[in-house]
Amino acid sequence: MDAPSQLGTSLFVFAHQDDELCAAPIIAELKAAGRALRICYMTDGQARRIPPARRDSESLAALRALGVAADEVVFVGSRHRLPDGALHEVLPEALAALRDAARAAAPVADIVTLAYEGGHQDHDAAHALAVRLAAELGLLERTRQIPFYRAGTMPGLPVAAWAPLPENGPVTYSPVSATARIRCLSLMRMYPSQWRVLLLLGPLLAWAYAVRPGVPLQPVSLDRLKARPTAAPLFYERRPQVERRPQVEFAAVTAAISRLFEDFP
Repeated sequence: MDAPSQLGTSLFVFAHQDDELCAAPIIAELKAAGRALRICYMTDGQARRIPPARRDSESLAALRALGVAADEVVFVGSRHRLPDGALHEVLPEALAALRDAARAAAPVADIVTLAYEGGHQDHDAAHALAVRLAAELGLLERTRQIPFYRAGTMPGLPVAAWAPLPENGPVTYSPVSATARIRCLSLMRMYPSQWRVLLLLGPLLAWAYAVRPGVPLQPVSLDRLKARPTAAPLFYERRPQVERRPQVEFAAVTAAISRLFEDFP
């Protein structure tokens, strides 16, 4: 990330309570440098019938360990009942709520969000919301996306973590010390409600922390959202086969994202 500035707030736009795992080193670094943060979660996290309040409390505990105060966190999805798994279906309401959260944290200096990578439909929807807001605020050049997980390409591994897509542009790495890597990985114990997800994702994320030079960051653009994340199968298209979840089609997600930008110049 750029050097900390006293000119505004760093806004993080996530989909679910636990998405902070992909950005934990950057969050800790910014807090240590005295940067004001506003961390927004755009869905209620109520997957597998887990109460939103439980998801919220797990993320609050993890963020507290990174130095984030409770008043820097906004559970937009829980507050406005934006459904986990179907954020693309409520993008207008989500954008209005995100604008309110950004306005309360003004001035916003930069934005960090999840990558547009086809890993989870809510991740791609949250990315679109962040890009729309960044365009409105004139912050596209100061917005970065962090890959979290997407469909894997190695035999036997359905998921790849911290694996930047070439389609998303040049990659820079925010350095992470060995101590910070261990500290951030230890956060996974704070999400007991997500043990099934972390049983698969946790080892892959640990491997990525071990071999990557730091947190991968890529730019964002409006034009990128007009294309498919990658020509390869998207993880959320394959996910029903892996987790027996309802099918979500890319066509539905991209149509919703297109509508989000219909009134944008």
